[in-house]
Amino acid sequence: MDIGLLNCKGKYFRWDDDAIKLLFLFLIDRKDAVRLLSTNRGNIKPKLWSEASDVLLNSGHHYSPRQCSVKWNNIKAKFKDDMVKSCNNPIQVRYKTEIEEILGRSHYYSGINKYRRWDDGAIKLLFLFLIDRKDAVRLLSTNRGDIKLKLWSEASDMLLSSGHHYSPQECMIKWKNIKKNYKVKRGLIILIFIFF
Repeated sequence: MDIGLLNCKGKYFRWDDDAIKLLFLFLIDRKDAVRLLSTNRGNIKPKLWSEASDVLLNSGHHYSPRQCSVKWNNIKAKFKDDMVKSCNNPIQVRYKTEIEEILGRSHYYSGINKYRRWDDGAIKLLFLFLIDRKDAVRLLSTNRGDIKLKLWSEASDMLLSSGHHYSPQECMIKWKNIKKNYKVKRGLIILIFIFF
């Protein structure tokens, strides 16, 4: 059994294996919504966790929407910690198959080395990928969901297939940083021409 959120009496709720398996089945079925949780500011979260709570309740497991949310966040945090440990020495990572199915295979690399440097080969591949999908890239500033999620997940999967382990979020951040640096450098060049 796993320990979850504190109840009103200050005791921890316990999650049994059947409830955890049922939560995973629910999240696998709703994986598109789960993948949007980090980009959404409230529209998806309450509905998703309320539905998760209802599914569990219908099977005899009494967990609130908040408890379902906390349990999922705890599972992901433990998973990331285990993945970091497994980089140095192989260990069996609990729930690896389920989490990869819910979040996508490349997700577990996010957060392992948050500030790691991108090698030139990965940057070139990212550029080639974005050039190939320039129409979707141009729509990024207008779209808040489907295009972003799909584009960065595909970028991450493409890089992963070439041996570069970067999450969708890392791909998105790298692109934003490249654009930002380009604008700064372009501005400096214009200033140099104006003043010299």
